[in-house]
Amino acid sequence: MQNALLCTGYGAVDPRPRADRAAVEAALQAAAPGWAFARAVTSPAMRARMAQNGLPADSATQALEKLAAAGCRTVVVQPTNLLYGQDYEALCAEAAAYAGKFEHLRVGEPLLACNADLVAAVRAVAEACPPQPGETLLLAGHGAGRFAGVVYPALQGVFALQGRQDVLVAVLHGWPALDDVLPALHG
Repeated sequence: MQNALLCTGYGAVDPRPRADRAAVEAALQAAAPGWAFARAVTSPAMRARMAQNGLPADSATQALEKLAAAGCRTVVVQPTNLLYGQDYEALCAEAAAYAGKFEHLRVGEPLLACNADLVAAVRAVAEACPPQPGETLLLAGHGAGRFAGVVYPALQGVFALQGRQDVLVAVLHGWPALDDVLPALHG
């Protein structure tokens, strides 16, 4: 096994998010034919919940250790993070500890890494969720306490520039909070 792709994400117990992650993993596997595939769950709390539900999962460290033991020379770690936030930085630090165990080790970018990514995401959402008369689409993210959190209002701006005044973006932690966008729902 020369090359390996390690897909990392927060993790999930519920069937719907697990199915969504499986779809992402399938797309990544299809993009790297002939590469070994591994997965890891970055949240310790989620790994514990998953284990309690009979869904054990490796951490990124455990997965990288297994790939090194299997003799992989090249490893690409592809996170399912939306943006450059605390979880992404922690993953990069975790992977950096293994840099000497592989000839090549690279951590891929999050989904929304640049302006073009924002535009592509907005177009994908617009295609999947066309405007419905009298309805507003509310997209809620986790939020980021760091500068990376500017991605959420930037996403809102791209929706507005694309003519989607019916789409609102809010976060659970940070800004714009749900309370910040609720007046627009009642407007």
